[in-house]
Amino acid sequence: MKKVDISQPKMDLIYALRSKGHTWTSIEAKTKIPRRAAKHAYEQFDIARRKEDIKRVRASIATEDMRDHITKLVARAEYIVDHLEVPSWPRVNTNVTDFVGPLESSPIIFNKQSESNDIQVTVAPHGVGATAGDKRVRRIARQNRMLFQAFEEHARQERQWDSFEKWQKAWDKSHQISIELNEKARAMINNFMGQDEKLKTQLDAGKWSEQVIDKMTDIVADLIWNNTGITEVEDMTSSWIISLDTNDDKNINWDIVLNGKNIKVIYTALPDKVNGIISNTINNLYLSDMVSSVSTVKTKAAMSISQLEEDWDELRLRPLLLSTHCELCPV
Repeated sequence: MKKVDISQPKMDLIYALRSKGHTWTSIEAKTKIPRRAAKHAYEQFDIARRKEDIKRVRASIATEDMRDHITKLVARAEYIVDHLEVPSWPRVNTNVTDFVGPLESSPIIFNKQSESNDIQVTVAPHGVGATAGDKRVRRIARQNRMLFQAFEEHARQERQWDSFEKWQKAWDKSHQISIELNEKARAMINNFMGQDEKLKTQLDAGKWSEQVIDKMTDIVADLIWNNTGITEVEDMTSSWIISLDTNDDKNINWDIVLNGKNIKVIYTALPDKVNGIISNTINNLYLSDMVSSVSTVKTKAAMSISQLEEDWDELRLRPLLLSTHCELCPV
């Protein structure tokens, strides 16, 4: 068959006539184009048109998917920032890996709204994970871990992950300090209690020594971590008060709970002795720079969170996410 050049207007006419159901004989008569040439041109034109339609549909889907992808990454970033903490007692006893784990996978559920075509974000309570048999929740947690990794990939390309790493280092350092502080506080309390034979004998008789030392160590750590300022060491001289209930002149109830029971300590001088030991322990820890170390790491963590609140604000994140790429990006 001899090749026939068909102009675009003629091609449009052939396509229009065929679309209306005209036969190839009728099309040949109306266009003066041989029916075999017209049919071949129509088939090629139809294939090209369908390819263009597919490309347009794919581009539209990719645009929508990219919009959804960015919405999910922004939600993931906001969730992280909302749940970062300045080290405090007793949360500081959690190591950084166990702290960050729930941030990566805690379920954020994304529901497509049929009318608006927007993504609705539902945030589960912090730290709530999947139950053993709930495949849907496990799937959501897995997808959120993937989004966490995708966001990290985007953020690292513009050095917007640095403050999060600084926060992790500050938390990790805080955890190490908490272990060291507990060990030093416990050793000091043991030493001070050992210097008071009457107190030690009284507590040993009731088999309370270890429980009381544990509680006093916890009080010292609580007071230091939760009463030490972020920018400077504050005065804590009046912060440690043990609640007491005096029934009479001789017997004193120490109003704390040990193993779920109220422990009654029959030792009139116990409150002063306990407060004195706690006071001396904190003073010694202050002299050993432990309190200033706590202040330093709390400051670093707070500064990192403040920087992340600015860096990961949605107004800054959307341009960043559009200009970078990750493994999950649709385009």
